[in-house]
Amino acid sequence: MIEKVAKGIYIDSKKIADVYYVLSISTPKIIYSHMTAFYFHNLSIKAPDSSFDITVTKKYNNPKLKKHNIFYVDEKYYNVGITDVKTPRGNKVRAYDIERCICDIIRCKKRMDIEHVKYADILGIKEEVINFVSMMYE
Repeated sequence: MIEKVAKGIYIDSKKIADVYYVLSISTPKIIYSHMTAFYFHNLSIKAPDSSFDITVTKKYNNPKLKKHNIFYVDEKYYNVGITDVKTPRGNKVRAYDIERCICDIIRCKKRMDIEHVKYADILGIKEEVINFVSMMYE
């Protein structure tokens, strides 16, 4: 038995759909970014809920993405830092690398929830990181 999970995408009905993978196949121009990419890199303590951070070019528009946190960039920045990462279910999707994510989070700090960054808390420098990021934009 198979189950339809998106237009033209079917999976074994006994398996749980990999929502990250299904979205990336059904909208191949997306790149997981910001805190969602941090999660894939094991740098966030919070898994994204049903709304993901996604980057696309300024000209791209897809109604499937309405419920997600969309970041629009110029074409010249779109391909900078793309890498393949594995979802928690082991499928490969495109996301930005760690360096790009840090830059994007700093650039878009007003839209980010940086309370969920893993290592700053573990290393005991969470307040310093938050203060540093805030200071950069004052």
